[in-house]
Amino acid sequence: LLPQFMFLRADVTMNNDQDKALMKQYNVIAPPTFIFFNNQGQEVKAARIVGSISAADFMTTLQKVLKP
Repeated sequence: LLPQFMFLRADVTMNNDQDKALMKQYNVIAPPTFIFFNNQGQEVKAARIVGSISAADFMTTLQKVLKP
């Protein structure tokens, strides 16, 4: 399941102007936030995760993202 995804992580812990601009661009209120994009580069809004979740719930979300 995981090989079908490309993972990118933005470290915004410095909370500098660049971090704030990135968070604003993607409408992130606070980390951790997981944002999923389809092959066309559009966010799959229903799959967005804000806050910590269990591994099982995360895997369920990944499965949902793969199903159109």
